[in-house]
Amino acid sequence: MSNDDFNLDKIWQQQDVTKVNVQSLKRQWWLMRMKQYLYIMLDGLAVMSVPLVLWFFPKELSTFEGVWIGVVFLFVCIWFFYLLWLRRFSLGFNSETATTSDFIQRVKLQYQQNIKIAYVNKVLCYITPMFFVGYAAFAFWGDFVEQQELVRKAKVMLILNIVCMPLMWLWMHKRQLKFKRLLEEFESQSPLN
Repeated sequence: MSNDDFNLDKIWQQQDVTKVNVQSLKRQWWLMRMKQYLYIMLDGLAVMSVPLVLWFFPKELSTFEGVWIGVVFLFVCIWFFYLLWLRRFSLGFNSETATTSDFIQRVKLQYQQNIKIAYVNKVLCYITPMFFVGYAAFAFWGDFVEQQELVRKAKVMLILNIVCMPLMWLWMHKRQLKFKRLLEEFESQSPLN
């Protein structure tokens, strides 16, 4: 063995080894899963709110409004199941029986999906006002809703769109950037790239 090889072995053996804090990783994974379940529950409540409107206020709604709410319900169901599909990597995964490479792969996949979820919700911020504008336009020109009632509903919709949608878009944009940063950090620290 040459002297150079001996020096390299000696230096290599003296390096500090960072131990992985398995409990911290398990806790991080558990928190990620719980957040996903919480978001699914909130998304589910949003989906269930549409039929509840039809159930509790059928006399207050015209046929046109009932059909419009049905169309919105269909759209919301598609959105819900797509988000559920994007969250699939963290839902049924048990970290107790997983190998390190399985765990690393799942975390990376869920970060990638979280970026997509934030993007989808940003797009939703553009689509939602179109539903309200479409409702108001069809109701006005189709003469489906009384004019005073339409003006009152349009004011409420306008306020919700002016206040809520930009705030939601900003929140989703920040989440998208956050998950991109977390994914980059995780990949840079991952031993199994």
